[in-house]
Amino acid sequence: ESRREVLDTVRHAIAHVPGAEAWEKMALVGTPPEEINRVAESWGATMLILGLGRHNRLDRIFGSETAVEVMRHACIPVVAVPATSRGLPERALVAMDFTPASTAAATLAAELVPSHGVLYVAHVCAFAGAPAEPGDLIDLYREGARARLDSVVQKIRQHADCAIETVLLEGEPADAILKLAKREHCGLIALGGNERGLVDRILLGSIRTKVLRGATCSVLIAPPSR
Repeated sequence: ESRREVLDTVRHAIAHVPGAEAWEKMALVGTPPEEINRVAESWGATMLILGLGRHNRLDRIFGSETAVEVMRHACIPVVAVPATSRGLPERALVAMDFTPASTAAATLAAELVPSHGVLYVAHVCAFAGAPAEPGDLIDLYREGARARLDSVVQKIRQHADCAIETVLLEGEPADAILKLAKREHCGLIALGGNERGLVDRILLGSIRTKVLRGATCSVLIAPPSR
């Protein structure tokens, strides 16, 4: 009976969406992150879209941050959307760490931004605030990062009609990304996800989680392209 009630609620919630009458609706029993990923795989889905839920302390304690848990195990792109979203983003930010996953995220974000929009491709530099001399390690790192950003942008342009700007940031990665997204009024933050290395799971995984918890706009998490 509860499952039927949920299914009726789902039908009512999307009844006003054009074309929704042709969509397949299903109510399942189980742990939401596990069931969402399982059904996505069985249906051959190419993207998961979820609501970007509450960020309060009790929500985190009881594990109902569904978007965070789904992202940790998803093998396809995940988009978490806040209640304020009303359409595709006209301004988007890609957090670029030069992994295949972040490049895939950039490509997807470029396809979502309309021709009159802007895509910011940002890399958060190491050595935050450190002074650099011409030719030293820090200078070479920053010059190398700029060159790699330019190379990545050339690839992204094959999928984008919008303007693309590159940005070098400094500071704690998640905070720097969230700050830039807020300053530029971005409707989407895109990050790579699902790298399998231990360091990625510990460090980059925490960055993605912090961005998901702190974002007020939509967040796209993309695994490496297959």
